[in-house]
Formats: sequence, structure tokens, C-alpha cells
Amino acid sequence: LKHRYSKPYLTKVRDCYIKMIEKMAERVHELDPTRPVFSCMEHEKYQLPGEIVALKDGAPSVDVIGVNSYYKEQISVLNRDCYRFDSLRPYIVSEFGPRGYWNPDYNKTYKGSQIEDNDGEKAQWYKEQWSNYVVAKKGYNIGGFAYCWHDRLEGSYTWFGISDYKGRLKPSYYALKEMWTKEKMAAMPTVSIEVPSVLLPGKEYDITTVTTAAPGQPLKYEWVLLKDEYLGTVDNIEPSETGRALKLKIPTNPSHYRLYLFVSDEDKKVTTTSVPIRVY
Repeated sequence: LKHRYSKPYLTKVRDCYIKMIEKMAERVHELDPTRPVFSCMEHEKYQLPGEIVALKDGAPSVDVIGVNSYYKEQISVLNRDCYRFDSLRPYIVSEFGPRGYWNPDYNKTYKGSQIEDNDGEKAQWYKEQWSNYVVAKKGYNIGGFAYCWHDRLEGSYTWFGISDYKGRLKPSYYALKEMWTKEKMAAMPTVSIEVPSVLLPGKEYDITTVTTAAPGQPLKYEWVLLKDEYLGTVDNIEPSETGRALKLKIPTNPSHYRLYLFVSDEDKKVTTTSVPIRVY
């Protein structure tokens, strides 16, 4: 194992990978000279410069470098790094979207569980990414792709997606539409979940919604309690008559759980939020 993951071994694997990319790019150009070739990579702080240089030296037939970049700490320096290590080839932000969940240097956690931004915060971050790091760098990059259209079960049940599992459109969809069309959209209320600071296994607690919605605003509140692992449903919730509050019985089985709230209106718009619940 030590030999397999030594520096010479990894360098050899990288070189083989780059040669394969170059051969595929050459073949694509042979089949269709009008079609540009992209190669995409994740934005890793220490790995990205080396990958850019490797593509520059070993895969000149690749027309555009694609980089998936989510964290502000990374996307804010993406243009600088791409220009520094390959100034003659354009790049594209092949994925941008909500703050990631995979890098412990940038994650927000509470008692070992990931803190997920609510949809209002995600929508604002989409707008900042598009304005400050895609459009503002036009000419160095050739654009960006907002990730992703539908809920994707990574990080949490609702971490990614500008529409939810029922196809309802989230605030991020309308934020991006407003940026692209200049059409002002009616915003959904902001929502968050207020929970006690101490939650004991087997005990029942009153959970409330903190929201900018007017008291009589016709909204539907849907609550779901899931295990973070495998997203198993836990039927330990009893919503109030209005749905804006509920009684939650904390599970006794030690695990990471997450309480989700979906708030939708009559126009099939939805906004979501969640809180992690750790049972020891």
C-alpha cells in the first residue's frame, strides 16, 4: 500500500490520465473539428494548480479547462490561478452552486453535523457567484453552469437543486432567472428552524419556524425527519394545526439526524431549510 500511493506512483497515474485525455481530445477534433473539447476537475486548493499545469503541458488539444468550484475561498481565486498557470487557455466554471459539504477547512458544523444554508442564503450565493466570479471574469472564462436542476442527494436531502423532489421551484431558480432576464421576481419568505440548544434522547420538544411570512399568508408547511445516513425516515413528528410548529420526539438510537422544513405557496414555489440533530 505504501508503494502504491507513493509520489512516483501517483505521478505515473497522473501522466497516464493526461495522455488519455489528450488522445481523446485529438480524436474528437478528428471526428468534428468544430466541436470544442472540455476537461473538468474539482477545485482542490493544492491540487488544482498541478492539474492545470499537467493539462497545459500534456493535453494541448483540450480547448477549455472546466473547474467545479463552490466555496467562496476557492471560487474567489479561481480566475487568478487559471491565469497564473495557463494564461493562454480559457476556463469555464463547470459547476457552481451552494457552499459545499466535503471540505472540512471550509465547512460549517454543529456537534459534528453539517450546517446547511437555507434556500434564501443559497439563492444569494448563486447571485454572488454569477456576478462576481463568472460575469465579472468574462473574457478569461467563457461562462459557468449553475448546479443543479433537481434535488440531488448529496450532503443532505436538500443541499443541491434549484427545484425540489416534487419539481417545485426554489428561490435559487428565481434568483438566477432575475440575473439573466432582469425580470423582478416575488420572493418567498425566509425560513429557519428554531430548536432548543439541548436535545435529550427520548424527550419531546416544541419546535418553531422563524419566518418573514405574514401570519395569514397562505403557505403549506411540510416537515420531515430523516437519518443523515441512507435518509431513512423517522416518524417522530407531530405538526401543529397551522404547520408552523411541531412536537418532535428525539430518537433514542444514536445517529446523525436532520429535520427538514418545506414551505410552499399556491404558485408551486418552495423554500427549504434544515437543522442537524445529533443523538449520542
